Amino acid sequence: MLTINALKVENEQLLENAESEIKRMSEFVDKFTSDAEANKIKIVTDFEQKLASERAKGEEAKRQLAIEKGDIELKYTMLVKEAEALKQENMSLSLAKSDAMQKQIEMFE
Repeated sequence: MLTINALKVENEQLLENAESEIKRMSEFVDKFTSDAEANKIKIVTDFEQKLASERAKGEEAKRQLAIEKGDIELKYTMLVKEAEALKQENMSLSLAKSDAMQKQIEMFE
Protein backbone atom coordinates (compact mmCIF):
# COMPACT_ATOMS: atom_id res chain seq x y z
CA MET A 1 0.00 0.00 0.00
CA LEU A 2 2.91 2.30 0.74
CA THR A 3 4.24 1.77 -2.77
CA ILE A 4 0.89 2.66 -4.31
CA ASN A 5 0.68 5.83 -2.22
CA ALA A 6 4.28 6.72 -3.13
CA LEU A 7 3.51 6.16 -6.82
CA LYS A 8 0.34 8.22 -6.48
CA VAL A 9 2.28 11.10 -4.86
CA GLU A 10 5.01 10.82 -7.51
CA ASN A 11 2.43 10.84 -10.31
CA GLU A 12 0.71 13.89 -8.82
CA GLN A 13 4.07 15.66 -8.56
CA LEU A 14 4.88 14.78 -12.19
CA LEU A 15 1.42 15.98 -13.23
CA GLU A 16 1.92 19.29 -11.41
CA ASN A 17 5.37 19.70 -13.00
CA ALA A 18 3.95 18.92 -16.44
CA GLU A 19 1.09 21.40 -15.96
CA SER A 20 3.56 24.04 -14.78
CA GLU A 21 5.79 23.41 -17.81
CA ILE A 22 2.77 23.54 -20.16
CA LYS A 23 1.69 26.85 -18.61
CA ARG A 24 5.24 28.26 -18.91
CA MET A 25 5.49 27.18 -22.58
CA SER A 26 2.02 28.55 -23.30
CA GLU A 27 3.00 31.93 -21.83
CA PHE A 28 6.21 31.87 -23.89
CA VAL A 29 4.28 31.11 -27.10
CA ASP A 30 1.73 33.85 -26.32
CA LYS A 31 4.49 36.40 -25.70
CA PHE A 32 6.40 35.32 -28.81
CA THR A 33 3.22 35.57 -30.91
CA SER A 34 2.43 39.00 -29.47
CA ASP A 35 5.99 40.26 -30.11
CA ALA A 36 5.96 38.85 -33.64
CA GLU A 37 2.65 40.56 -34.41
CA ALA A 38 3.92 43.87 -33.01
CA ASN A 39 7.08 43.59 -35.13
CA LYS A 40 5.02 42.74 -38.20
CA ILE A 41 2.83 45.81 -37.66
CA LYS A 42 5.92 48.01 -37.19
CA ILE A 43 7.57 46.65 -40.35
CA VAL A 44 4.39 47.16 -42.39
CA THR A 45 3.92 50.68 -41.01
CA ASP A 46 7.54 51.62 -41.72
CA PHE A 47 7.28 50.22 -45.24
CA GLU A 48 4.04 52.09 -45.92
CA GLN A 49 5.58 55.34 -44.66
CA LYS A 50 8.64 54.90 -46.85
CA LEU A 51 6.46 53.99 -49.81
CA ALA A 52 4.30 57.08 -49.29
CA SER A 53 7.44 59.22 -49.01
CA GLU A 54 8.90 57.78 -52.22
CA ARG A 55 5.59 58.25 -54.02
CA ALA A 56 5.48 61.88 -52.90
CA LYS A 57 9.05 62.37 -54.15
CA GLY A 58 8.10 60.74 -57.45
CA GLU A 59 5.06 62.96 -57.84
CA GLU A 60 7.14 66.05 -57.07
CA ALA A 61 9.78 64.99 -59.61
CA LYS A 62 7.03 64.32 -62.17
CA ARG A 63 5.51 67.75 -61.52
CA GLN A 64 8.92 69.41 -61.81
CA LEU A 65 9.64 67.59 -65.08
CA ALA A 66 6.28 68.72 -66.45
CA ILE A 67 7.16 72.32 -65.59
CA GLU A 68 10.58 71.97 -67.19
CA LYS A 69 9.04 70.35 -70.27
CA GLY A 70 6.62 73.26 -70.58
CA ASP A 71 9.48 75.76 -70.27
CA ILE A 72 11.54 73.91 -72.88
CA GLU A 73 8.58 73.70 -75.27
CA LEU A 74 7.95 77.43 -74.84
CA LYS A 75 11.62 78.23 -75.49
CA TYR A 76 11.61 75.91 -78.51
CA THR A 77 8.51 77.63 -79.94
CA MET A 78 10.11 81.02 -79.42
CA LEU A 79 13.33 79.85 -81.10
CA VAL A 80 11.38 78.45 -84.07
CA LYS A 81 9.55 81.79 -84.45
CA GLU A 82 12.82 83.65 -84.14
CA ALA A 83 14.42 81.39 -86.75
CA GLU A 84 11.48 82.01 -89.10
CA ALA A 85 11.79 85.75 -88.57
CA LEU A 86 15.53 85.57 -89.28
CA LYS A 87 14.85 83.56 -92.45
CA GLN A 88 12.36 86.19 -93.57
CA GLU A 89 14.82 88.96 -92.75
CA ASN A 90 17.57 87.09 -94.59
CA MET A 91 15.33 86.68 -97.64
CA SER A 92 14.45 90.39 -97.51
CA LEU A 93 18.11 91.33 -97.24
CA SER A 94 18.99 88.99 -100.11
CA LEU A 95 16.29 90.54 -102.25
CA ALA A 96 17.42 94.03 -101.28
CA LYS A 97 21.01 93.08 -102.11
CA SER A 98 19.92 91.65 -105.46
CA ASP A 99 17.93 94.80 -106.19
CA ALA A 100 20.90 96.98 -105.23
CA MET A 101 23.24 94.97 -107.43
CA GLN A 102 20.74 95.15 -110.28
CA LYS A 103 20.53 98.93 -109.89
CA GLN A 104 24.33 99.21 -109.90
CA ILE A 105 24.48 97.13 -113.04
CA GLU A 106 21.85 99.31 -114.67
CA MET A 107 23.75 102.45 -113.64
CA PHE A 108 26.91 101.24 -115.35
CA GLU A 109 25.17 100.26 -118.52
